[in-house]
Amino acid sequence: MLDGLLTDLRVAIRSLLRDRSVATTAIVTLGLAMSIGVAVIVVVNAYLFKALPYPGATRLYSVRYAPPGEPAPGGMQKLDWTALDDVIEHPIAWDLDVFYLIGGGTQAEAAPGAWVTPGFVEGLGIRPAVGRGFDRAAFVPNSPQVTLISHRLWQTRFGGDPDIVGREFNAYVSDRPEEAETFVIIGVLPADFWHVNTYTEILAPLRVPTYPYMVRLREGVTPGAASDRISALVRAGSPGLAPDWKVDLVSTHDAYVSR
Repeated sequence: MLDGLLTDLRVAIRSLLRDRSVATTAIVTLGLAMSIGVAVIVVVNAYLFKALPYPGATRLYSVRYAPPGEPAPGGMQKLDWTALDDVIEHPIAWDLDVFYLIGGGTQAEAAPGAWVTPGFVEGLGIRPAVGRGFDRAAFVPNSPQVTLISHRLWQTRFGGDPDIVGREFNAYVSDRPEEAETFVIIGVLPADFWHVNTYTEILAPLRVPTYPYMVRLREGVTPGAASDRISALVRAGSPGLAPDWKVDLVSTHDAYVSR
């Protein structure tokens, strides 16, 4: 068998050497096939197998309170979500906004950002490249407005200033456009920070009650058990809901892959 294989190989090599155009076509075809194969493997690994770049990523779930296009139950921001601390390690929520930076001797700039809950920073395991994250005092109403900025904004608008922590900037926000607000920079996000939405140039504390859009479950808690607890809490606060109404917990990774 081996002798026959070697004979076939010698015949193939001699044939290719006699006709250089056939040899070139074969080599190019093999090269393209290998390139496509590598590309497919990279994409499949990145989207299907590799977990999202968060600690405890397999315990991150999006909470769906209603089918797409239908309103969520009202009054959920008034519920006592701390009652679920034994199943939810970090409740995560955000309010997307656009921050219009002004002053500083540079042109005005629109930066997509978000007002975030304490669980956003902790639940996604954000470790600033410079400075620190939000502490509990940052979420106290009427306290000085602090912010985390993106690595890109630090480099472009603020010139990579090594003393960026403590610097201030003024910005109008689309949610409150009447008067510019002053923000104190307390940290810079890592250059490779990634989130499921792109509104991360500026992160600021959300200081009004809300309800979680995403949760990181505690170790050992199943999505079914968490869904039952969340559903019971919401039904108790919304008597008009049907007795069999339930929230749907969707793996954040699976939701990202499906898109």
